[in-house]
Amino acid sequence: MSAIFAFKQFSVCHDKSTMRVGTDAVLLGAFLKILSENREINSILDVGTGCGVLALIATQKFHAANVLAIDIDADSVAEADTNFRNSPWKNRLCAMCTSLQDFIKSQDNKFDVIISNPPYFENSLKCSSKAKNKARHNDTLPFAALAVGTRKLLKNTGCFVCILPKTEAEKLIALCRIEKLYCNHIINIFSKCSDCEAKRIVMKFEFSEKVLIAADFYIRNDDNSYTDDYYEAVKDLLLVGEE
Repeated sequence: MSAIFAFKQFSVCHDKSTMRVGTDAVLLGAFLKILSENREINSILDVGTGCGVLALIATQKFHAANVLAIDIDADSVAEADTNFRNSPWKNRLCAMCTSLQDFIKSQDNKFDVIISNPPYFENSLKCSSKAKNKARHNDTLPFAALAVGTRKLLKNTGCFVCILPKTEAEKLIALCRIEKLYCNHIINIFSKCSDCEAKRIVMKFEFSEKVLIAADFYIRNDDNSYTDDYYEAVKDLLLVGEE
């Protein structure tokens, strides 16, 4: 029996792809509309789509956008394709099995928005699952390749949005700057209100450098209940705030 995660407007099977639906993808998707600053968005590229959850959220958020989702793992792409075909937006979604590096070679079009919940472990101990290693470790998608690929595929007026732990976020910010992509907006995500260090950083990059906008976001109160900000962020995505 397939593992199914139910959202308000769609459901996702996620037992065959490299990683299951998680908080990172949900929050990144929840913030897309805010970070896009209500610009006109017709084309979105999801890099490392997995089961396709982030692509589906993007399609829900942007009613006029076509979303192309790529992943190097064939099982993930097959599952994403099934999830897309079972969604209300199947005509605006497409899954493709390819690496970002190979995709660049065959692609002339540029995108309004590029999104990614990328693998981030570097030179760390790997598990026995090759699929999970693909999803978690950035051997096949190093940050430098992500920065270069984004620069080549993003429209001049577009934005690149992704989520990473703090240390890895700092590395990507530095690499994107080399490609003339500037981090203009960050959201520091804390697990609890009492936490001193952010668990994840959501970043928005653009080709024009602006004054950095920074905000803090807390998922849970110290009694482990969800914060009002969390409920507000996910209210159009999750069922009664459930993950």
